[in-house]
Amino acid sequence: TYDKQITEPINDFLEYQNNSHYFKGIVGTGNRNFAELFIFTAKNLSYEYHVPLIYAFEFNGTPTDVSNFKKAVKELESKGH
Repeated sequence: TYDKQITEPINDFLEYQNNSHYFKGIVGTGNRNFAELFIFTAKNLSYEYHVPLIYAFEFNGTPTDVSNFKKAVKELESKGH
């Protein structure tokens, strides 16, 4: 998304009880035509909650994106997250 307002319900969810404890990373998807707003929400939440931006891809991604995403998640898991 390209609007900070969408992060409000996500923040509400993460701040409920200890949900943020389980928040280990985030993936962003979007349209690169939006330039600096591409994956805005994912970048914002990554910064706000100090979690890694695991992967970013455009639209639905490609088979290569899926493979790279799986590798990134396995790497995160191997670090004990």
